[in-house]
Parts: sequence; structure tokens; C-alpha cells
Amino acid sequence: MFVEVPGETTTGQFTYKADGHPLCVQLEQSGFFTSCDIKTMDIITPAVDVQFLEKNLISRMICKSDCFRDALHSLLAFPCRSFEVRVTKMAPYFLLRTVCDNVVCEVTVSKDSDFVERFQCDEETTFSYRTVLIRAAMKPLLISEKTSIRIDKHGVMALQFMIRNTENDTVSFVEIYGVPEQEPEEDD
Repeated sequence: MFVEVPGETTTGQFTYKADGHPLCVQLEQSGFFTSCDIKTMDIITPAVDVQFLEKNLISRMICKSDCFRDALHSLLAFPCRSFEVRVTKMAPYFLLRTVCDNVVCEVTVSKDSDFVERFQCDEETTFSYRTVLIRAAMKPLLISEKTSIRIDKHGVMALQFMIRNTENDTVSFVEIYGVPEQEPEEDD
């Protein structure tokens, strides 16, 4: 971060050669140079179209983001490859679980918790997801007020984050979709 110094100027240059090349950012202030190359990628095919239909929805929870953030931080404390989400009609209602090096970490959220605004479970479910989904969700989660977690009958999980811009009092939403891990098929 540059500090404004009277009589000094800061200059910046952005360059981009072509598709597949990095975006180069160069800044100079008082003889100090900062250079950064930002990787880019070509999208040849459109992103995967996740068919998340409300008619297939089997569970939903809307909660305050700080509660969900704390739960995910607990899971990230262990270097596990995947995590399990279990939603039930009876206590503990919503469970996040990892098993790593014989250490089990479980975080439960009751539907009656002060953090839960809405809870719906039409069908009890358990699905496993890659922890990369948690890592992708952390940035929008950090600045959001509320989080909606929806799971459909195929295990597709939609995480929706409500983010309020206090400068102009607008609300934006960021959605991240994850598909469950497939159990390896056993050979007969």
C-alpha cells in the first residue's frame, strides 16, 4: 500500500500481452518499484452448468454468517481432503464433520440456535464434499451477513452469501455450488 507524500507521485502500469499471458501490474513511488504478475486463463468452454432446481431441494438453512464462518474454521484446522454434511429432522439437525488422521472434528448447529434464521429438512441427507469448496467459500463468507445453505436430492450444495455494501446500502449475493464426492465403485 502506498502512502501519499506531498510532492511525490505514484505511477502505475498495467500490461496484458494476449490470451493466456499474465496481467502485469507495476507501481512506482519514490524510487521503490512493486511488480506483480496475475495469472489469467482462457475459458474455451463455458463453466459447468449446475442444474439446481428448487423442486429438487431437500434441505435449506439460512444462518448468520459468523456462525457458519466459525464452523468452517473449525473444519479447516485439520488438513482433510473432504468433509461431510448431514442434515436431519432431529437433533443435531445440521452437522459438519471431518475425519483426518484418526481425529474427528464435528460441528453441530441446532435449528433452534439464535444463529439460525430458517431451517428446512424435507429428507435426511448425508453427502461428502471436497474441502476446496470450503476454501472457495471463505472470502465471500468473511464479508457476508447471512449464509444460505441449500442441498438438493442429488447432493448439489448451493452456498449463497448476502453481502451488504454500507456505503450505498445495497445488497449483493455471491453463490458457490459444490457437487458431492462420488464413492469409488468397487470391482467385483
